[in-house]
Amino acid sequence: MINLIARGKLTPKTQKKLSKLFVVVNEYYKLAEQKVKLIEVLDNNLYIPSVNELRYAGYHLSKATVANTHKTATRELNKALKHCKRAIYDAIEVGITFYLEVLKLFFYDYRLVVITPIIPDLTAIKIRISEIRDFITKPRTNERVAFWEECTQLFIEIQQIAAQFENSREELNKISEQHRIESQRHRHSTILTYVGIIIAILVSVLTIIYTHE
Repeated sequence: MINLIARGKLTPKTQKKLSKLFVVVNEYYKLAEQKVKLIEVLDNNLYIPSVNELRYAGYHLSKATVANTHKTATRELNKALKHCKRAIYDAIEVGITFYLEVLKLFFYDYRLVVITPIIPDLTAIKIRISEIRDFITKPRTNERVAFWEECTQLFIEIQQIAAQFENSREELNKISEQHRIESQRHRHSTILTYVGIIIAILVSVLTIIYTHE
């Protein structure tokens, strides 16, 4: 595109259209970079396919700048835009998967604890978590880039859900500890009861034996 402008090969109208498209691509590229950095903050060990998509976007951007025709420049810019959107989708998908695993661990950790006193709308939240999981794992006949905006909203939602559950750990740990103490007391009480019964039986047996001697 720069090549075309420098050579005066573009009409003012075409130049305006290309410049506008270039600005859009640039904005999406920056947005994709932000999403990648956001996911990297969650876990540096996460594999993020978005990085490759950003490389492809950069490749097409560079081709657009040296294109010999406005059609070629437009085509390359649109390809770059497509890779930017895919980069955003891939990053967000990784983020959603990450938080789904966080929630899975949470439910495992508190599988023996009644959570509803702390999170009353637990059933509704579980249903929503399942819906988000189904959205991510559902096979797609269309290109995934078409779902990046919806996926972004789901990421925000699952992030908030995970934060709510993680913030409840302190209270749930108190409940869990209380249950442990009560259970321990119950076991001790049960053991003492059985010991008392056994002693009573032994005393009764010994009494019978000595009585008949």
